[in-house]
Amino acid sequence: MYNKIGNARHMADEINDLVDKKLPISVDFDATLCYPHFYPGILNENKPCFEVLKKWQKMGCMIILNTMRGGKELQDAVEWCKQRGFVFDAIGRNPTQDKWCSKEVYKCYSILDIDDRNAGCPLSGEDYDGRGWVNWEEIDKIYTPKITRLLKKG
Repeated sequence: MYNKIGNARHMADEINDLVDKKLPISVDFDATLCYPHFYPGILNENKPCFEVLKKWQKMGCMIILNTMRGGKELQDAVEWCKQRGFVFDAIGRNPTQDKWCSKEVYKCYSILDIDDRNAGCPLSGEDYDGRGWVNWEEIDKIYTPKITRLLKKG
């Protein structure tokens, strides 16, 4: 049974635990930071993704790259972001969760996961197969005020 009071209390405890650290936000790579979806290639920067992510880092967020890319493709993606002046706080995992996760099984925990495939994620454009890419202006407008409120609760 859904318990509004219990869930509200749980969320408040969760946020208070996180605010002592950095609020974890995970982001996908393909069609999120770059567009269109062109795996394994990388085409255009999805502006203003890095401006928003840098702002969130300065506010006190941990930005985690959470992608299905691996090996050379992952290295290429990380380097591509560095060339644009952005360095992730973590890649593929939330290091604050290490005490609960083993090296064999890992869940990338975050309070917000930005991915072109997530239901409700604001999208722009349409590429060759009808897929869009993340609209960072809308993401900023929707989530920066919420992140600001969460950080003030600590």
